[in-house]
Amino acid sequence: MSEKGYYFVGFFVSMFIYMAIAAISKHAGIPGVETLAQLLITLALVRIFPESDPGLGWGHRALRVLSLTSLGLCAVWTFGFWIWTTHSSSFDWQWMVILPVLGILVVTPWFEEKLVRHLLLHSIDGLLGRLVSTLVVSVLFAYAHKGVMIWAFIVSITLCWLRYTFKAKTAHCVIVHGTINAYVMLLYMIW
Repeated sequence: MSEKGYYFVGFFVSMFIYMAIAAISKHAGIPGVETLAQLLITLALVRIFPESDPGLGWGHRALRVLSLTSLGLCAVWTFGFWIWTTHSSSFDWQWMVILPVLGILVVTPWFEEKLVRHLLLHSIDGLLGRLVSTLVVSVLFAYAHKGVMIWAFIVSITLCWLRYTFKAKTAHCVIVHGTINAYVMLLYMIW
């Protein structure tokens, strides 16, 4: 089996394990198990599927790219958040209360970036090409974020663009993803 085939299998096995644990913990009423499952699966995936190529690296260029991407996405969110809150009578705050802060800022971004933009994106780009793979991955990512689908689609397109254009690695995307999550959480808390 090719490396991309292993990525594809790794993606589906990880999702199956995570969904099974999430369903069992929800049924049993045990809080925090989903975040712990994400953490353990992510640690296993980082070990099983390492990224050895330095890609974007960690120099001044990486700092500029990641900072500008994060700031741009925060600006888009601010504009969208303003439109959403001023033109909507019902607003879903529940997710912020349910998920622990650590999960939102660190564990979930690592879990999602490793699964979605490392394993899934790179397993299908050889079959469908970069553009179609980016769209497929972004639609799936948006679907998983039902309360903010359009926003999640924009973020996913941007993170896929970072992966392809700047050879950003999972850690680079996690920084942007975690920064966005922190910013969104801060807006929810102060608005």
